[in-house]
Amino acid sequence: MKTESIIHPPFNARESLVLAVIALFGLLGPNAIAEPARPGVFPALAAETLNGDAFTIPADLVGEPQLVLVAFYREHQPDLNRLFPLLAELGKEYSNLKYIEFPVIERLSSAGRWFTDTGMRAGIRDRETRARVVTLYVDRAEWLRATGLIDASRPYVVLTNSSGEVLRAIPSAELRDLASLRSFIAPSLP
Repeated sequence: MKTESIIHPPFNARESLVLAVIALFGLLGPNAIAEPARPGVFPALAAETLNGDAFTIPADLVGEPQLVLVAFYREHQPDLNRLFPLLAELGKEYSNLKYIEFPVIERLSSAGRWFTDTGMRAGIRDRETRARVVTLYVDRAEWLRATGLIDASRPYVVLTNSSGEVLRAIPSAELRDLASLRSFIAPSLP
């Protein structure tokens, strides 16, 4: 008796090309089921602010609570930018609230890092704002695993402590106003 194989035969050249184009242009998209971020820890790293000042994770994560705004692509920036006025308002209520931004970029050569940082400095002229931007050049998949964030398809707001533990994380789009931001950090406030 002849049995049929249930294993799909290898893709032919045309199918392989179509799948490569779909993957390249991101047409497969993320999983439609939203999962909450799992707790993790920011990996220990030595980096620099856009002002060129040394920044060590987790040692320089000061303030409890500390909010970390995480972007993976330039397209994420407008969503994070809309949070800055809300954070400034919340900072008036909670003087110990600190926030920082981590653009998380795949590892680059020193020339690539210089080019990227120079471009970001040109776009952010305010020294105080530059002091809160720390670009991380890391293996993105490894960094996501360590922090427990789901994927790089969206920006996040992460609540952490001075040890770098991820206490809570949420896609930034879910923080629509001051009330939602306040309720996100409320469990960590005194």
